[in-house]
Amino acid sequence: MRTSGRPKGYTAETLSKPILLRSIYKDPTMRPEDIYKPFGLTGATFYRYAKILDNHTDEEIKKMGIKK
Repeated sequence: MRTSGRPKGYTAETLSKPILLRSIYKDPTMRPEDIYKPFGLTGATFYRYAKILDNHTDEEIKKMGIKK
């Protein structure tokens, strides 16, 4: 059994950001830059979160957390 290496899943802090972005992301009048810059995200991270938001509900996102 492995006891080291990168943890599987996301931290609670990481999972909270896409959930916060959901309502803003669905607003068609907002440009991507106007959404990710105030959160301190890069464009690549924003689009990674956007892909998660398109494919999963908030409950599914919360279940992606690190399993201990």
